[in-house]
Amino acid sequence: MVSSTSSSRSLRFRLLRDEDGEALVSLHRRAILATSLAFYSVEERASWAAGLRPDGYADSVRDGETIEVVVGEADVPLGFCGRKPARIEGLYVDPDWQRGGLGSQLLARAEAALLTAGATEITVDASRAALAFYERNGFESDHLFMQKTRGGLEIATLRMVKRLS
Repeated sequence: MVSSTSSSRSLRFRLLRDEDGEALVSLHRRAILATSLAFYSVEERASWAAGLRPDGYADSVRDGETIEVVVGEADVPLGFCGRKPARIEGLYVDPDWQRGGLGSQLLARAEAALLTAGATEITVDASRAALAFYERNGFESDHLFMQKTRGGLEIATLRMVKRLS
């Protein structure tokens, strides 16, 4: 974890750029594969991380998703959060930067944008590993379901809901 005051001053939030694809694939894959075996097996994590493509993020934007990226020095992505109206599509932070507040900052920024756009509640399909994170940020578990990963395996996923005021 890296969260020094000097490092946090050089952080910037910006929208996805086409050239972010390769870096986001690497970050996304590493974040998934770093998930504890207490939550998902090696095979489940590999299936979840399978099929990530650099152009997939731009495709998501063309499909109506907004993706905000937090970058450090040299404009290197450290995390990202995708959102659609009333929904978080995905939130991932580089494993070296986890537990330093970046995820909560990305989530708060997404919530503020969704609230401004008129959302009264937000949903997210969260991994079991992310349950505590979302609960700390005011979400409640709605139900557990099995979700098919890009690699074809199904993994336990939680539908989480947060009502906005």
